[in-house]
Amino acid sequence: MLGPGGNAKESVGGVSRVDLVPDGSGGYTCKEIWRSPENSPTTVPKISLANGLVYLHTYELLPDDDYAWYLTALDFETGQTVFRIPTGTGLWYNDFGAPITLSPNGGTVYIGTMGGLLSIQDGSQ
Repeated sequence: MLGPGGNAKESVGGVSRVDLVPDGSGGYTCKEIWRSPENSPTTVPKISLANGLVYLHTYELLPDDDYAWYLTALDFETGQTVFRIPTGTGLWYNDFGAPITLSPNGGTVYIGTMGGLLSIQDGSQ
């Protein structure tokens, strides 16, 4: 049986942007561009080419050994956190690897969780 954190409990967190750079001999080498301390244990991040944001489903440990979950956006160029929107607390908000889906029209992000599908909409829409 899973505890409050589910699979997040074992995650050490952190997100990095790594670019492939031509090495001059037809191959490539990896270069770390930035590192963020945001904890995103499972969801595959998504980038919006329209706004340059990388979307993650992140968490933080609460004092009672439970977890608070957030839709978090990082600036693709710098790795700086642009915003964090609370999505819920507890195991039912864990995404367990479900993808983040960006609406093709912009303004809405979908995240599948243990408790169902979250729809987070831009308040300016």
